[in-house]
Amino acid sequence: MPFSAALDLIFNHGAKFAEHLLQYHEVLFKWFIIWCRSSNRDDHKVGVKAMDTFIVVLANALELQDDDNGQGVQIFKL
Repeated sequence: MPFSAALDLIFNHGAKFAEHLLQYHEVLFKWFIIWCRSSNRDDHKVGVKAMDTFIVVLANALELQDDDNGQGVQIFKL
């Protein structure tokens, strides 16, 4: 259950980890997908809640990013 506790921590306090979530978004996204697809009902539930927080935190961080010209900064490779 340590993984579900970590996912629950992200769900409850994701904004405090925003810098790290943004920095490691590629690895974390793949990890959250695995938990969201879990056949275990409890793991799936906590995975979906953590994924939701992850997406909200990333969206908020990206919304606040801009360069000196007032245009957005390219964050992702795609």
